[in-house]
Amino acid sequence: MAKRDLSAMLKSQAEAPANSADAAQTSELPESRTSEVSKIASSDVKAEPRYTSFLPKTARLRADQITALGELTLQVQAARQRKDERITDNTLLRLAVDLLLEKHRNELNGSNEDELRTSLGLTR
Repeated sequence: MAKRDLSAMLKSQAEAPANSADAAQTSELPESRTSEVSKIASSDVKAEPRYTSFLPKTARLRADQITALGELTLQVQAARQRKDERITDNTLLRLAVDLLLEKHRNELNGSNEDELRTSLGLTR
């Protein structure tokens, strides 16, 4: 019974026209406050998160690589001075790809993963 009364009361409040004095009070803010709020809101809101600017690419990693990558991610997050951007496994993977493409592109030599690894001086 109480639920129906509350429901009816809420419905009648939603349907009832708002008092013009109440509407004027809630919709009008002093000019200085309105411009202040809009400046703050526009500077803090970003259109889209940064990660949406990247394209997805699936990679198959070994269990030891996943574990080490997660540990390194946590280590880098803990050591950073500014906390404005989140460091993720994907962040470090993008860096690793950039490092390979920019610094080691000409060193790659081999017909399979083990040979390519050896050409870069990597061991497992």
